[in-house]
Amino acid sequence: MPALAEIDSAMLIGEWCLVHQSMLGHDIESLPPKAISDNLRAKRSQSYHFKDGKTVEVIFVDKPSKEFTYKISGSKKNRIRIKRWQSFAVKSLTESEIKATVYGTVQHRFTGGTCVSP
Repeated sequence: MPALAEIDSAMLIGEWCLVHQSMLGHDIESLPPKAISDNLRAKRSQSYHFKDGKTVEVIFVDKPSKEFTYKISGSKKNRIRIKRWQSFAVKSLTESEIKATVYGTVQHRFTGGTCVSP
C-alpha cells in the first residue's frame, strides 16, 4: 500500500526488524559517525514490537528493551511517531515490509518478524 493513503495501525501490529539504512544514496556504514548520529537514533537489527494501536516495544541490541507510546500523525496520516524516540515518514507499507524516511534524509527498510542476532 503506498503511504499516500492513511496508515492502518492494524497493519503495524506485530514485530518488525530494521534491516537496512542508507542516507542520501550512501550506505550508513561508510559514513562518518558524526553524520549518522545527527540524523539517526535507530540501529540496524533493532526490533520494533507494535503491541497494539498505541504501544511499541523497542528491543535494543546493546541495552534493555523499552516501551514507548506511538501514534499515526502527519497531514496524510503517513507518519509513525514514536514518542520520545523517533518519527518515521512511511513511504510504503505491506504485510511484510515498511519503507520509511527519518528526518527526510535516512532511508529505513523494515521486514516483518523478529530480528535474527548477528
